[in-house]
Amino acid sequence: MEEQPGDINPKPFSHFTDLDDFPALAQVSCHITYTDTAVHKILEKGFDRSPMFTGLISGVGPRYCPSIEDKVVRFFG
Repeated sequence: MEEQPGDINPKPFSHFTDLDDFPALAQVSCHITYTDTAVHKILEKGFDRSPMFTGLISGVGPRYCPSIEDKVVRFFG
């Protein structure tokens, strides 16, 4: 995984943000990872048990982060 640190000087999204209280929480690093067709084939074996594909859970909207299974189907399927 490749670390993607938070901004050194984060900027608020809104001009209504009280800068005296910003940022309220410390910046946290995110991480990016890469897959290949071998990983996709392993994941595909479990699609029949995946909560996203069995209807147990659902996600929509701009803040929804797709599962890795959903990304494999959407972008490589």
